[in-house]
Amino acid sequence: MIPTRLELHNFGAIDAADVDLSTVNLAAVVGPNGSGKSTTFTIAPIWALFGGTKNGCSADNMVRLGTSDASVTLEFEHHGGFYRVLRTRSLNGRGKSSLELQKQEDGSWTPISGTTIRETEEKIRDLLGLDEETFTSSSMILQGRSNEFTAKAPGQRKQILAQILGLGIYETLQEGAKRHVQELDARLRTNRERLEAIGSILAGKSDLKAQLETTEAQIQAKTLDVADCETSLRDAETRLIQAKETQTRVEALVVRAKDLDCRIATASEARDSLLCERERLEALVAAEAEIAAKVQELVEAESLLTSMEPLEARREALRQEYASCDHERKTHRKASEEALVRLSAIRQDLSMASRYRDAAEQLPALKAELEEQACRREDVLTLEAEAKSLDVRLRDRVHALDQSRLHLEFEIRNCEAQVAKLADAHCVDLEAARTHPCAFLRAAMEAAERLPGLTAEIDGLADPEITVLQKKFSQLHDEIGCVHYDADRAEVLKRRIQALEPMAAAAAALESKQEMVTILEGQIEAAGGHGSRCEQRLEEIRQEGKELSKRLEELPNLKAEIERLQQWRPRKEQLPAKKERLSWVKEQAQALDAEVMRMEEETRLLEEAIKIEELKLWGEDPREIESEATKMRHELSGLRNDLQKLHSALGAARARLEELAHAESERTALNVEREPLAVELSQYQALAKAFGRDGIPALIIENAVPELERTSNEILGEMSQGRHSLRFETQRELKSRSGMAETLDIIVSDWQGERPYETFSGGEQLRIDYAIRFALAELLAHRAGSRIEWLVIDEGLGSQDRAHRDLVLEAIRNVANRFRKVLVITHVEEAQGAFPQQIRFERVDDRVEVLVS
Repeated sequence: MIPTRLELHNFGAIDAADVDLSTVNLAAVVGPNGSGKSTTFTIAPIWALFGGTKNGCSADNMVRLGTSDASVTLEFEHHGGFYRVLRTRSLNGRGKSSLELQKQEDGSWTPISGTTIRETEEKIRDLLGLDEETFTSSSMILQGRSNEFTAKAPGQRKQILAQILGLGIYETLQEGAKRHVQELDARLRTNRERLEAIGSILAGKSDLKAQLETTEAQIQAKTLDVADCETSLRDAETRLIQAKETQTRVEALVVRAKDLDCRIATASEARDSLLCERERLEALVAAEAEIAAKVQELVEAESLLTSMEPLEARREALRQEYASCDHERKTHRKASEEALVRLSAIRQDLSMASRYRDAAEQLPALKAELEEQACRREDVLTLEAEAKSLDVRLRDRVHALDQSRLHLEFEIRNCEAQVAKLADAHCVDLEAARTHPCAFLRAAMEAAERLPGLTAEIDGLADPEITVLQKKFSQLHDEIGCVHYDADRAEVLKRRIQALEPMAAAAAALESKQEMVTILEGQIEAAGGHGSRCEQRLEEIRQEGKELSKRLEELPNLKAEIERLQQWRPRKEQLPAKKERLSWVKEQAQALDAEVMRMEEETRLLEEAIKIEELKLWGEDPREIESEATKMRHELSGLRNDLQKLHSALGAARARLEELAHAESERTALNVEREPLAVELSQYQALAKAFGRDGIPALIIENAVPELERTSNEILGEMSQGRHSLRFETQRELKSRSGMAETLDIIVSDWQGERPYETFSGGEQLRIDYAIRFALAELLAHRAGSRIEWLVIDEGLGSQDRAHRDLVLEAIRNVANRFRKVLVITHVEEAQGAFPQQIRFERVDDRVEVLVS
């Protein structure tokens, strides 16, 4: 970043300043106190870029006293492009701020700001690759804050150095790697859960022979795996010294003995379970006679129920018929009642027959008269519309004539006023003026010539069309009076017709209503007959229902007895399977007895072998082989546990052969899928660790610190004539516990030896601060991604004696070769002449002028 132009308006002590920095390389900034030097080259750029101000000040405090608006514009070059930042602050109302970021394209400024000030500031930070703290700590040495970097806590120093080196990208990369780790871990967890579910399915094998053979084959395979594992364990142990080999064999024998004990306990438990099941099955088979008797009782009860089912069906049919007949009776009764109501209304209408016929006779004459009144009304409306149109035309003509008359009267008055000037012109020869017009009386003489014509024109002003329109308008009014339209009579006719129309309509329906009387009377009589027949049938149904209820009184008890005996039929049906199960249980119990005896004998032999091997271990220490042996024993124990599970599941694996085959295939596919997922998960876990604070960023800082240390020592040696040097420590041993803490301590050496930076005097600390800050600025200037090639040094030379001041100035001149632009703000006169260029602040009246020379 290289500033090329800085413009201030009502900012701090500056009312208006436009500083062209395009030709400035190394310059001293001079001027009286309070003229705004620091404000211009430190506070203004920081405020424009990041919104920061002096400590304890707000943006409102930076607005010049007596004004209400302040602004700072900073133009700079960055990565080959030209940019402009404009920030404003207004005190009007409740206060308002604005921030714009622009880029120069084809000679014009194009906005690239965000939608808000916060978003625009974020874009500026992304463009420069640093924030306000990093900017001020490395590239700007502010007044009284030369130790901006060295005074920070060691941890904060390291954070600033990390920002300068652009290590924030690794945090983003670490977040991405962690997201991949979470996704892969979720997929592996789903894979593991599905494998566990498939394991549960495989544990439930049914009683089919083919599945038993498959299970036995799996047992044999597991047994071979156990043997292979034991062989591998023995092979590994043969590589050790004889004493350790003997100890491993002893431990293997102990494990085998313990495993046999577990298997014996498991087999005994399974055998006891089979014995309990055998007792239960034998008791069930012994009750076969009782089960047969109960089933016979059930058959007899069901036979009796079958004989009574037609009677129950008949009773149900009678219920339905009763409901249907009762519904029909109610329907006929309702129809009869409705017919009576309609009959009463029709008879009432028939009693008004004479009035209805009179209304029908009067209605045509009244309608004819109303129609005639409507025609007259249309004629009146047509004539009134024509009269209204004539009135508008007449008014327009009269208005136009009046306007013409007014205009002519105005012209005549003007002409008369001009002619009056001739009468007053006693000093002018009027005759000569007519031949050779006078410039002053020309308008008056022209008015005198126009006046007779205007008077004649106004006398002859008239419009004959007005008389014609007035005559025609009068004729229309006479015609309207001859139409004889009576609005009140028309309204009376409408009301009379509305009252008679319903009565006339009722008169037309009198004949049909008489016929309806006959029909309704017949319907009422028919409904009464149907109702009587329905009542008779309902009584017959009630009698037959009582007889059926007596015959079906025992039906509930019979159903309850059948319900109680239903449980014995499944028991009888299960007897063959139970007998077969009893035979299988006996066989399995005998097989388990033999297996227990075999394993007990094997346990005895193992105990004897253990005693023999323990005698060989007398006085030997087997701890050196413990790690490898423990791992192999865990593997062997796992295989034996798998084998034990297969033995336990042998008797129960009888069903779902096809599903188990699919489950096996799916498990294989899941295992195939799991390995690459696990590999990818470990890779992303390694990346997340590498991108973390202790990974690649730590390595980059470790590599950058020597460069910072070398440059700092070069500059410090120039300023102290080789009497001082420094080094950085990036790690410190913890006092409270074991381990190392991340830090960035500054250790300085002089003729007395090494000691911390904080123990040196103020002048010495200032030189150390400058050396580190110059080196840090150079590191920032050469860092890819955020080239800040601008260095500002504000005061700081006053605390140095003349000799050391010359050394500091020489160091500044030397470091200036490493930057594109260096500005030194100072009050020391001899320091002002040490630089080839000057930016001078001068007070003129009540304002400050900025001159670049």
